[in-house]
Amino acid sequence: MKKFLWMIFLSLILLTPVSAIADVDVKIGINIPLPPPIVFSAPPEVVVIPESPP
Repeated sequence: MKKFLWMIFLSLILLTPVSAIADVDVKIGINIPLPPPIVFSAPPEVVVIPESPP
């Protein structure tokens, strides 16, 4: 009986890592398009502010 219990115990120890290696992967693909690009009609105007740090 002792030998039988040891065999069960050892088989459980050896088989447990096999189930722990199992990998589950779930992917849900939802394609959201990019927003439209921001287009400027001209370059922005450069303004110098006196006494501002460089």
